Amino acid sequence: MNELIFSQELYPSRVNQKDIYMSPLFVLDRFKSIMEKYGTERVLKESKFKKAREIWAGATFLLGLTKATNKKYWLKPEYIDEPPDIYVTTTLPHPEKDGNQKIDFSVEIMDWDWHSGDTLLNAITKKLKNVRYPEGYTLLIYGKQKPDLLVNMEKIFIKLSKKKININDIWILLPVKNVPDCDHHICCLYPKRSNCNFSFQKEKESINNVSQEEIIYFFRKKGTDDLPGEEIKLKLPDL
Repeated sequence: MNELIFSQELYPSRVNQKDIYMSPLFVLDRFKSIMEKYGTERVLKESKFKKAREIWAGATFLLGLTKATNKKYWLKPEYIDEPPDIYVTTTLPHPEKDGNQKIDFSVEIMDWDWHSGDTLLNAITKKLKNVRYPEGYTLLIYGKQKPDLLVNMEKIFIKLSKKKININDIWILLPVKNVPDCDHHICCLYPKRSNCNFSFQKEKESINNVSQEEIIYFFRKKGTDDLPGEEIKLKLPDL
């Protein structure tokens, strides 16, 4: 099985000719199952699991965003027309009529490793150089840095605010230590200041407690907005 097909079976984006969206909790629980089935070291290092690792980072980011905004989010991987790496959707009450409206944004995911010797600001600048993203794109950086302390991103925020940047917003996801009731941190580096500390496990439990649908698709009825359809069950592929 080639890597693209394998990745699509790990985290499908379409089932029965329908686009499907997965909750952060489903993605994270499935990633745990993926590591149990194929081996942790293989999943964290081999290229055939690269897309799964990106989807995990996106779902972890959405845990923090859920805490920060008190909204429900689902994600859908993109495999053909990259970027983006994932699409994210949420539903909000319609401002003008009964029912909900579906709000979408696209997320490009990149890794930044403090071992690389490249500064975070340089890494962001290189990523965005000569790239024109469509409207509604988010750049998410998964920071693979020493999780001993909460990094102050103020200087990077100020420097980015002075640059002409062709993207809707930039966020970073970081592991942290020595912060009470917190093991992850999300921070908006552009265009507005925003951040949230969160506990990976506690936020998973919180999402589970509100009974968010694990896998959904959206459909449109005459005279209505997009609505969630029934849940869909998926199995992991064999190697």
